[in-house]
Amino acid sequence: MRLATDYIYRHWRGEHPLPWSFWVSFVLLSAVTYGIQRATPWLIAEPQVLFYASLAEFLLFRLLLYPWQAVGVLRACEKALQDYTPVYWVRAAQGIVLLGIIWVFVDGLGVIHVRNVEIDRAERVRSLESARFRRYSFSLHPGQPLIHLRGPLDAGITRELKAFLAAHPDVEAIVLDSDGGSIYEGRGLARLIAEQGLETYSLSGCDSACTTAFIGGHRRFLAPQARLGFHQYQLQARNVLPNVDSETELRKDFEQFAGAGIDTAKLQLALVTPPAQMWYPTHELLLDAGVIHAVARPPGW
Repeated sequence: MRLATDYIYRHWRGEHPLPWSFWVSFVLLSAVTYGIQRATPWLIAEPQVLFYASLAEFLLFRLLLYPWQAVGVLRACEKALQDYTPVYWVRAAQGIVLLGIIWVFVDGLGVIHVRNVEIDRAERVRSLESARFRRYSFSLHPGQPLIHLRGPLDAGITRELKAFLAAHPDVEAIVLDSDGGSIYEGRGLARLIAEQGLETYSLSGCDSACTTAFIGGHRRFLAPQARLGFHQYQLQARNVLPNVDSETELRKDFEQFAGAGIDTAKLQLALVTPPAQMWYPTHELLLDAGVIHAVARPPGW
């Protein structure tokens, strides 16, 4: 520790020979710090963490370490001139050190850039989350332990509903009014609804992936004017999921339906209804197949 303190002190006072002061304490140490800074983005992917790491490196390497390096070299240059060291070597070292100030400035701009990237990313995430939540919504029915879900089953809706339910543990049922959306989110909602032991209702209608979520209910009810819509699934990401078959995915859900006590043989038209169309079974058929337990409106509606 004493040797390190003595080294720092002697360099600061310019007591080291100019070649050592310049090539070791300035050039070599600068190369090491530059390498650390270049490696940081490869080691840290999270923009916010990267910003704080870059800021810490800038404060340590450029605002604390660089002045120590520069002052030590410039003082060593002055002593080298007194020792009749060739002037052009001394002036070259001084020029490089002074040019390093530009490096410090550029490095500071890099930190600002990382910060701007982090802010832009955060704003995009907030914007996307806000836009997505505007497409679907959850609301508590006044005076009733009911959640009303409206809008498409977009990515993230299962996570959002789980958080919503955690904040409202007294909820006993959910009203699903949706034209459908992601089949994976439909399945996620079905599992969540089943885990919570919720009853499911539909007031205006529940189509496509929404029916999967609907059938997750412990008991299931349709309002007189509501319908359940079934059809073949359509996978939009065939190039991303080349081994996924829409018919296979639909049959997987039919297996889950059977596990919920539904007579899937009565729903076979869903397997042949094209994705661009919708099959709406009658209430009588849905009751007979065990899809719904009754034709009824949600309590209090």
